[in-house]
Amino acid sequence: MILIGNDGVTDGAAKVVVDGNGHTAPVSNGVAVIRSSGWGLDLQGRIPITVTNAESASHIHFQTLVAGRTRSDYLQHQFIVVDSDFDGVEGQFAVQVELI
Repeated sequence: MILIGNDGVTDGAAKVVVDGNGHTAPVSNGVAVIRSSGWGLDLQGRIPITVTNAESASHIHFQTLVAGRTRSDYLQHQFIVVDSDFDGVEGQFAVQVELI
């Protein structure tokens, strides 16, 4: 599961491309939750995160997935996209957090 928080878009859509496959989820209240049963526990690499607002404007942000899992062998990554003015440039670097 990948959780994406976005401070610049409260409603819209978020898309990630992992291993060549696109996965899209709605952004609701600034958060998108993307799940796939096909991702292994060693999933890692640089991924594009495309955020689209309610007016259909899109920006791509890149984040790095690092192999990680919870104590229950459940893969979960969290990203914060900090682009409060939604100009495509993050105001600060996003942070990945692994829940344990």
